[in-house]
Amino acid sequence: MGHSQGTVSQLSFHNGATMTLDPTTNATVQGLVWRSTAGQGNSLAMAASSTFGTGRVVIVGDSSPADDGTGSPGNTVYDGWNENPSHARLHLNALLWLAKLQ
Repeated sequence: MGHSQGTVSQLSFHNGATMTLDPTTNATVQGLVWRSTAGQGNSLAMAASSTFGTGRVVIVGDSSPADDGTGSPGNTVYDGWNENPSHARLHLNALLWLAKLQ
């Protein structure tokens, strides 16, 4: 995935889920961001990308990095978009990659 919108150096999670990647099932899967307690391997990925045929997929294990801090009354939400500069970079780079513009 390209970095035209800037390099992603970290991701903040607020009750998100990590992923275990299985390159034996799909050799194109690659982690993009990992928990700080993990190396850049197949475990504890917080965001990943993959291709399938001519399609592309990006997965982020928490909605908070794209959240704008608004929501239904009584829900706990976070302004993740503005919390961390890497959040916008990740999503903008992902959208450009998904659209095959980078």
